[in-house]
Amino acid sequence: MTTARKRTEQVDRSAIDSVFGTTPTGEAIYVPSKPYQLRLNCKTGSINKTETKRLCDELDVSIIKVGHFFGSLGRTANEEWFQLFMIPLPDQKVPANTVCVTYIKKESLTLFGDRITEIQISGSNPAAGIFHIGFEPRTGAKGQYFVVDFSWRDRETDEEREQLTQILDFMQGPMIHHVVDMNGTRDMVNLEGMDASDRSILITAAARGLLPRNAYRVVLGESFEAVMAEQIRLNRDDEVSGGLARR
Repeated sequence: MTTARKRTEQVDRSAIDSVFGTTPTGEAIYVPSKPYQLRLNCKTGSINKTETKRLCDELDVSIIKVGHFFGSLGRTANEEWFQLFMIPLPDQKVPANTVCVTYIKKESLTLFGDRITEIQISGSNPAAGIFHIGFEPRTGAKGQYFVVDFSWRDRETDEEREQLTQILDFMQGPMIHHVVDMNGTRDMVNLEGMDASDRSILITAAARGLLPRNAYRVVLGESFEAVMAEQIRLNRDDEVSGGLARR
């Protein structure tokens, strides 16, 4: 072993670890600075890293957190979304024991909600088991497409039960508060805690192209109706200004 290599191994590595964060060790749950992004591609029936980079066709995961949003993501505007944070089981084509995030909408969202209801009615806790993410083909006006299928089962092996212990430790610790995806929801409004009348206002306004630019103010306690009223006024002012400019 060279002198330079010996010295490198002996020095404090905290400085270099601060560049990208500490490398995960052992079987602990790893939280990247941004959650590992997965795309459930309903055009091809595959789990992708990007629009064109396919990873696999199915995946076994533990779901650790669910968010409910309305807004725009990628090429889809003004839609209802479920945000799913999950941890893959080992020996798959995605990083094991790593916090990942994905989003579902439309029919896939409905099927997921129905599956959760079925599991709970059976007396089981969905978060304690394993979800198998796959795809079911459908035929529509534009040809074939896929919907995301979430089958579910209890944990069967010692390895799977050990992972649940790791997940429980993680969810009860401080790192669970770092499980966020600000980038994915930057053009969305959080529906958690929003009553039915506010949701109706939001959906109606979005259909008219009036999704509020100042949506974060709702979280800060300002009346949702007041925010929407201001947004409608601003859009009308823009229309008037645009009309005058064209004259």
